[in-house]
Amino acid sequence: MNGFFKILDSLADFEEIIGGLKKNESPVSVTGVSDSVRAHLVFCASKKLKKSSLVIAPNQLRAKQIFEDMKFFFGEKVLFFPERELMFYDIEAAANDIKKKRLDVIEKLIDFPDEYSVVTTATALRGITVSKEFYEERSISLKVGDEIELDELQKIMTDFGYTRCDLVEGAGQFSIRGGIFDFFPFWSDVAFRIEFFDTEVDSIRAFQVETQRTLSGTDLPETVKITPADELAMDKDKRTECAERLRTEANAICKKKDQTDETLKLIARLKRDAERIEEGITFPSRDRYIPMFYPENMPCLLDFFSDGYIAFIDDASSVSAAVKAEETRLSEDLKDMLDRGIIPKSSMKYMGDYGEMVKKLSAMGLVCMNVLSHQNPDIKPKKLVGFTAKSLTGYDGKMEFFYDALSFYQ
Repeated sequence: MNGFFKILDSLADFEEIIGGLKKNESPVSVTGVSDSVRAHLVFCASKKLKKSSLVIAPNQLRAKQIFEDMKFFFGEKVLFFPERELMFYDIEAAANDIKKKRLDVIEKLIDFPDEYSVVTTATALRGITVSKEFYEERSISLKVGDEIELDELQKIMTDFGYTRCDLVEGAGQFSIRGGIFDFFPFWSDVAFRIEFFDTEVDSIRAFQVETQRTLSGTDLPETVKITPADELAMDKDKRTECAERLRTEANAICKKKDQTDETLKLIARLKRDAERIEEGITFPSRDRYIPMFYPENMPCLLDFFSDGYIAFIDDASSVSAAVKAEETRLSEDLKDMLDRGIIPKSSMKYMGDYGEMVKKLSAMGLVCMNVLSHQNPDIKPKKLVGFTAKSLTGYDGKMEFFYDALSFYQ
């Protein structure tokens, strides 16, 4: 890839961008960056500054296009973090494949700091995910010879959002049968079986859930890591705090006069859900209570990035427009659910603030890649750069046409 790097490294416009980032003149707004050039620019800036990249796109379709482009330059070292749909009803519609992709990204960011570049959307970046502090401090690794009580292990799995089953058949499940502990983490394609001799880990094996048989022809894993299986995972104390907030809300509504059918249903729902949350029971509509889980600082993906990253916004105006459209849609949905007694009045903040997100990105080092204009209502750039690049069409394998085009643009 050195050849691709040298193409941009020799340009004055590129040096101006890099110089701005080195001098903390962030955000840097760059115009003239066509879609086909953006992945190339991200790659070269990352290589020049020896940092990984975080790229924010206006929507998932565009994010996937950038992700595919970046795989050409970054190979396996680029990840796609998809959006998570908020669930306000108890219907099993949430796709486990989305949860798996998101938790896999988080696992890699924790285990390999600053090594992976990430492509996502502003919605996915601002939405809730598992707390970085909880993920780092509570994840455990077990190896043969370690000791742990199965009762303690069961409490950990409940805190992590796993569902206990008689037989593990999918990701996010665990089972305990005698001295055999099975679990299926989202970061893995296979489940694991840990056999205990009293409280001591006697063996660790990987198995396929379809057959429940140990994988043959593979080395036995020496260590297995147990990590959260849910993005609303939290410990008992945190769940109790949230349950108390729900009960307080229910009691406040009870004291109001002129109760309607909707408010009576809301009171009953709050009391029921308070019990479920306190017991560590996972259910889809817990998203209703995100503001009560985190009344102040809601954890999000941005918490997992350090100074070892530089950020790129793909068409800042489009991202700002997408954020405003999403906020309008969500506000209308919340008002409708509030009127119908589905959510309490206090539950109104489900996304991080975009302005605060831009501030954090700017502190990391932010480049806004635009086509025509530097103007943006949400971002005040400290440096403006006009980038000149030409997108060439295919030449059907005829190199002479390609050379003619190069000569024309020189």
